[in-house]
Amino acid sequence: MSTSDFITRHVKSVVVALLIGLNVMLLWRDYQKGRELEELQLRLHNTEIELRISQSTNLFGAPFIPLFDAVDLQGQDSVLPYFGLQDMLILFFKPGDCNNCVQNLSMFKATIGKNVPVVSIAQASSVSEVKLSIKDFVFDFPIYVARDMPFKRMRSVYCAFINKNRNVVFLSRIEPSPDSVYETIRNLEQIIALRNNL
Repeated sequence: MSTSDFITRHVKSVVVALLIGLNVMLLWRDYQKGRELEELQLRLHNTEIELRISQSTNLFGAPFIPLFDAVDLQGQDSVLPYFGLQDMLILFFKPGDCNNCVQNLSMFKATIGKNVPVVSIAQASSVSEVKLSIKDFVFDFPIYVARDMPFKRMRSVYCAFINKNRNVVFLSRIEPSPDSVYETIRNLEQIIALRNNL
């Protein structure tokens, strides 16, 4: 074997070793970036949960919706939010505060109600007040009047998606514009789809 062949082989071996080393370094870097991305996604998820718990606690006094007495529009007593062990979407509104918001509530049942029961809670002093405020609208989901809600009166229309244990999974203020309603519905559809895939 000549010296030039030996050098050529040795150079090839060094080049191959360098390429292997470079590939290992690049794979390690990609692995670390992947781990960093996973850690970032986990931190974002945890932050979203903390924010939801904070919002729920601010509105409801707890990260879940406590039971409270209500009456339906026919005058029948009920305890909410208990409708068996299932997920549920609850729409909270105060009659007269936002007619466009109340009008847009029917979009939730049309879209979300296929997969999850939808109910509405009116924060009002009487059934007649609620009936008067919704007489021009058509709703195909039950509306209840809260009697002794153990949480703050809301100044806006809100939707709360709760699980079978009454824990708030999603909470959002609903703005008067249809775009706000559509965005909230899209977010809810994603959450419901994820929950159905678990």
